[in-house]
Amino acid sequence: MSEVSKRHFIVALIDRSNENGKMTAAQWKLVHAQLVEALFSRMKEDPSAPMPTFDGAGWLNGVKILKCNDDPTRQWLVQKQAGMTHAGCDAGK
Repeated sequence: MSEVSKRHFIVALIDRSNENGKMTAAQWKLVHAQLVEALFSRMKEDPSAPMPTFDGAGWLNGVKILKCNDDPTRQWLVQKQAGMTHAGCDAGK
């Protein structure tokens, strides 16, 4: 797969309550916990279903960047983050 097409699997998680979209490490911990819980729920619901997989994560100017291994993972992540909100942070793509 080309590097250009792999870029389509990169998702930026931002804090919509911050005008620059920056997320603190503490906010990321909350988002990360929600994503892990969603993965466990999915595994429990259908253990034979393919699981979302990631190829790394990092920070860019206060924005959390996740590299998805494939489009189904990207779609799962976008779906999950769309519903995430908690005190002080509204994670979104």
